[in-house]
Amino acid sequence: MQAILVRYMPATNHRPSRFKASCAAKSVTVSMSYEGKDEDRAAKALLEAMSWTGERYDLVKGQLPNGDYVYTFAVSDRVSA
Repeated sequence: MQAILVRYMPATNHRPSRFKASCAAKSVTVSMSYEGKDEDRAAKALLEAMSWTGERYDLVKGQLPNGDYVYTFAVSDRVSA
């Protein structure tokens, strides 16, 4: 698995505000919903696109000084190894 970087992309003359989630293999862009946690929604959309599913890993979120978000995986306590 790879780390996920989520970046806010402001509105332009032709597109609304959005969040772009990317990893080394792929990227996904979601429109901003103004309901909050759009960065989480973008990261989860990339998880689905990459078929990274299951309960073995938890997604852990952090924020960089420039405002971008970074997600990584931690082994879940819910599932025994």
